[in-house]
Amino acid sequence: MKKEDRKAIVEIETTVQIGKAGLTASVVEEIKRQIEKRKVVKVRILKSALTSMDIEDMGSELAKRTNSKLVGTRGRCIVLKKPKK
Repeated sequence: MKKEDRKAIVEIETTVQIGKAGLTASVVEEIKRQIEKRKVVKVRILKSALTSMDIEDMGSELAKRTNSKLVGTRGRCIVLKKPKK
């Protein structure tokens, strides 16, 4: 993992929260919009959303559904970024 990627996990403010409803279509669309706008998005997962999958699985699923790159996870936070073309 690159140094700037590790820095992003810690320093970027959370912009999206996923609650007990989990990965809904509206959450995925909001993350897509923010990735286009900001290039890097930090997503916080509430404990109630982690009943069916763990944080790494949810990060991989989010990256796949939003066509982004998973930078990393830390605690219950996932950082995604826009992939290079």
